[in-house]
Amino acid sequence: MAFAILQVQFFIMFNSIRLVRNSILLLVSCLSVFTIYGQNSTYMIIPKPSYLKAGTGSFLISPKTKIYYSKEALSVASFLGAFLQRPTGYSLSLSLMGTKNKKGVYLIIDPSFGDSTKGAYSLEIDQEKVIAKAADNTGLFYAVQSIRQLLPPSIESHLAVKNQEWLLPAMKITDAPRFEWRGYMQDVSRTFYGVNIIKNIWI
Repeated sequence: MAFAILQVQFFIMFNSIRLVRNSILLLVSCLSVFTIYGQNSTYMIIPKPSYLKAGTGSFLISPKTKIYYSKEALSVASFLGAFLQRPTGYSLSLSLMGTKNKKGVYLIIDPSFGDSTKGAYSLEIDQEKVIAKAADNTGLFYAVQSIRQLLPPSIESHLAVKNQEWLLPAMKITDAPRFEWRGYMQDVSRTFYGVNIIKNIWI
């Protein structure tokens, strides 16, 4: 009888130690995740840029914001303007770029851009300007996707959002695709998606 009681006590003690150990491992894992991601959650961009340096302040997109573009970048500028109009309700002015001395968003295709990788881009944001630069439309489009992710989540709304400040945090980014192709899988076997949802994924 005493041996059986001893076995039960040993079993309880062993499982208590294992529970404490697992709890400690879980806590350490959570703290590690917080350390890596918690303080930079504002700047979570997918895919992660090869270089990102946070700045001070932010750029406010308002009804008076203008989008300036180089001659070859009209298609990307039109895309950005149309995309922003839906959630913000702003019909932003698009203008062919002259000198970069005015406040606004600049989309620039520069054939002499430093990185020759297809899709490479740079993005600089401060309180006065947003300057996206690339050697081709592909890179400039990727820069716009980073801008999209840096804005508040409600930027993805299909209806105008009221009482929202559309702020872009100041920073510098340089990036280039690590892979020529990236795959995307839409799992419709476990979750049904309507045709309109599938179409909106690619807008």
